Amino acid sequence: MNAPATKAAAAADPSPLEVLKERAWAVAKLLENHMLADKATAVDGLWRYAEGAGLVAELGGDAMQAVLAEAFREC
Repeated sequence: MNAPATKAAAAADPSPLEVLKERAWAVAKLLENHMLADKATAVDGLWRYAEGAGLVAELGGDAMQAVLAEAFREC
């Protein structure tokens, strides 16, 4: 039988907001390096993640736009 997750293991899991920020940064780097061609489609995918994770409902659309804008400011 598997042991239940410990508090330390649970604390190590990133929050949905942290996941969104990391994903946004990674996608922005792919765009910057011409490994993705369509910025709008890439951002739409990140937005869908934010909606599905409940971030848009919890923090609001403006906050999510700011997170994405920060990641894509160089693109």
